[in-house]
Amino acid sequence: YDGDIAPDGKIVVCGTRQTSGSKNIAVARVTTTGELDTTFSGDGKKTDDWNGDDVCRTVRVLSDGKIMVAGTTNDQGSSGDAFVARYNTDGTIDTSFSTDGIHTFDTGENARDMVNDMEIQSDGKIVVGGYIESPGKGFVARLNTDGTMDTSFGGGDGITTTQFGGEDYLESLVIAGDGKILVGGYTNGFGTGADFLVARFTTAGAIDTAFGGGDGFSSVDIGQHGSGTAGNSDKAYSIDISPVTGSVMLAG
Repeated sequence: YDGDIAPDGKIVVCGTRQTSGSKNIAVARVTTTGELDTTFSGDGKKTDDWNGDDVCRTVRVLSDGKIMVAGTTNDQGSSGDAFVARYNTDGTIDTSFSTDGIHTFDTGENARDMVNDMEIQSDGKIVVGGYIESPGKGFVARLNTDGTMDTSFGGGDGITTTQFGGEDYLESLVIAGDGKILVGGYTNGFGTGADFLVARFTTAGAIDTAFGGGDGFSSVDIGQHGSGTAGNSDKAYSIDISPVTGSVMLAG
């Protein structure tokens, strides 16, 4: 599902490995010449089974080479939880993070929590974003460097949820130079099917009402396709900020 480049140029990817109907966390590291890096877990590959179906959807390599992964644990269940975990450079789980290397959390709804993206702040704090599968709410959460929830973020539990439209689905996030968090995805409920969604949060995790005309978000209906049918689904899966103009860019 995702990849990142380590400080030494090696390539780290993460996803899921399915065997006998069960999905496990899968992480691999490749050398700069494209070979599996055998200094990582002995053969360049690592799988972990934590709780039912475990799916890694995003990975970031830290400046010291340690590897952060995030996704959903108990992914097959209607109440699957979000997780963030950290590996050492040799592929072992880093037990200095959240005491056992993995932190799981529930966003507060009795539904599956889909973590889709992660970024690391300049102070090392970890920001993840995604959506609650039902009733379709977006969420952004922040963890401290030790793997605990950052209670200075969101509603005091480290989590902010959104429902700008009928349902929100956050797919990607980026941290601006001023520390504010921008998310991209899609929303519905405006009579035009699913529309591109971009929203901004303050450094404290509040919806930034200085963005989007006073409500913190903008939705964009890309338009009709060739057949002329109205109300088609427009879904953004990636967001970034232009280093030239500072404009927010969505793709999907």
